[in-house]
Amino acid sequence: MGGTLIDFAISFSILIALMIYYGVAPTFATLAVVPLVALTILTALGVGTLLTALDVAYRDFRFIIPFVVQVWMYLTPVIYPVKLVPERFRWLIALNPMSGIVDAYLE
Repeated sequence: MGGTLIDFAISFSILIALMIYYGVAPTFATLAVVPLVALTILTALGVGTLLTALDVAYRDFRFIIPFVVQVWMYLTPVIYPVKLVPERFRWLIALNPMSGIVDAYLE
């Protein structure tokens, strides 16, 4: 995660430099990326710590983790908007801790 975070910091710095060069003012969405990245890191660390603790406590859990992560990836609204899901099922998406963060990136 650290290497990716350094790559993101370099890319974001280049983006800011190009915005200054071309005279584009940063919007609220541009500035909101930094706290959203922090929330993403905290959520990933929290879930990773939970899954690691479960793996240590229950040795067979290591076979379940890839399946859980894959299902979690498909349940996170990245390639589809939350508004596409019927209103009666949105509470299921709200149970996913990443859905709010990903939705905030899209706003």
